[in-house]
Amino acid sequence: MPPYRPSEPYRPSQSYEQAEPYEQAEPYEQAEPYGTPAGGPRRAQTTPSGHSGYGDPFAPNGPYQPLDPAKRGGGYSPYDPALYARPAPAPAPPRRRRPRSFIGVLTVLLAFIIGGIVMAAQARTAAGVSPTIVGGAMLITIGAGLLIAAWWGRGAGLVAAGTFVALLVGTGLMLGGVPSNVGSSEWVPSSVAEASRHFDAGLGDGRLDLSELELEPGSTTTFTASVKAGELVVIVPPTARVEVRASSKVGDITLDQSVQSGVDVRVREVLPPEVRPEGEPATIVLDLRSGLGDIEVRRAA
Repeated sequence: MPPYRPSEPYRPSQSYEQAEPYEQAEPYEQAEPYGTPAGGPRRAQTTPSGHSGYGDPFAPNGPYQPLDPAKRGGGYSPYDPALYARPAPAPAPPRRRRPRSFIGVLTVLLAFIIGGIVMAAQARTAAGVSPTIVGGAMLITIGAGLLIAAWWGRGAGLVAAGTFVALLVGTGLMLGGVPSNVGSSEWVPSSVAEASRHFDAGLGDGRLDLSELELEPGSTTTFTASVKAGELVVIVPPTARVEVRASSKVGDITLDQSVQSGVDVRVREVLPPEVRPEGEPATIVLDLRSGLGDIEVRRAA
């Protein structure tokens, strides 16, 4: 093992006062920057609200533009809230429209054609046109069309048409037919030969005056009269025996001082003569009908 070599003796270093001073560094504001961004130094920009923003960006990702707080609903933020908002729901698909159906129109036209045919056929008969039969034929046609249309779910229009025709049929049933006369009518038969005709007041008021009729003693004469809607008054001579057969769907039936009223009123009654004739009294048979109205039988004064 080699022997240790003796070290040099300790020599003290220079004192602080004897050392050379350090160089004075330049102030921070006057110092040269370490590097310059690409495209030159950035330019500070100020937004309309007074906030400082960024100017030209570093290459190559520019250019960016500072956000304008005036266009925002809330406070200023460098981030666009639209990027973090919940996405709008997807629009609902457009409703598919069903193609139009012509079943209802064809059914209504066919119902009117059939109703016209039935009406023309009834006009040639002695009974005349019956709205009940005509409306019934139309209702059957509309009902058949409604069954066909309901299979495809298109029967709403036919329901309205069927309701309208049903109301017409109900009105016809109440009136007992199509009114042939409108207004006030007055008949004064002078002979028994006129008893063969039918006295129809139609829609309005009718007055049948039999007080001047010359009747053979013991004879029987029948008169027929009716009113669809209104009032029918029959005046009979005081010396005649009167047999009344009257009916009213809705209304009153008055015989002298007796009154019966309601719905579907029927009266069969015999009125004896008020004044006894010299011979056997003549008989007058009254067959009276009313749809929506009143019937009155009274003696001549």
